Amino acid sequence: MKFHIIIPARLESCRLQKKLLLDKSGTTLINHTVLRAIEIVETAPELFSSITVAADDESIISTVNSIKTSSTVKVRAVMTSIDHKSGSDRIAEAINIAGITEGALINIQGDEPEIPIEVVVGFAKFISALPDFQMATLAYPLIGSENILNPNLVKVVTDSNNNALYFSRSAIPYSRDCPNGTPASALGHIGIYAYRISVIKKFVELDQGTLEISEKLEQLRALENGIPIAVQVLKDSLPKGIDTEADYQDFLNRL
Repeated sequence: MKFHIIIPARLESCRLQKKLLLDKSGTTLINHTVLRAIEIVETAPELFSSITVAADDESIISTVNSIKTSSTVKVRAVMTSIDHKSGSDRIAEAINIAGITEGALINIQGDEPEIPIEVVVGFAKFISALPDFQMATLAYPLIGSENILNPNLVKVVTDSNNNALYFSRSAIPYSRDCPNGTPASALGHIGIYAYRISVIKKFVELDQGTLEISEKLEQLRALENGIPIAVQVLKDSLPKGIDTEADYQDFLNRL
């Protein structure tokens, strides 16, 4: 099984306007992410087959098409609806436009130009070893009550086979032996997903359930409908995406 890398790329963002087109480094932020994706494919061509950018504005398509590289990796930018409410909906439309019907996909966010190559390759290898893969995601050890109680850091609990049991913005699992029930450690969720192509098409046709509506967590739709989500637990979290002007300046400084 080979993986398609899909990069959802929305032009507008709340905290940093049109961040994917910022180009103080000499090229745009979205192009940095695409170039990192090309490196991933070139590192493990036996695992990956193509890269598709799911854009919602012609300016993103134009900048992606301007990338000049000697790589033979296939990169395509397609126009998707501006009205999608979730990344999964945008991804599903993109694979239909691109004619992707077989294999599986891994999503990388357009504002994650420094996602470690070894993490994505390792994720693909983890999935390839699963006997009945449908959907998968990543997690990492979350330490400290400040982080565990932070509703902006999503938590996940898993079963003995590393399948997700539940995702929540609350501190889970509840610990009766700790003050206020706050566990000493938890698993933080990383919002990178992999889907079998047939599963993503099924997923976006499902109605939102009560858990997803309550927690505002799209992945709960899968669990509510019996779609298993395998969880690979990393040693650490991933580098932060670019959300603010300060994040972007830090990225430029690292470059």
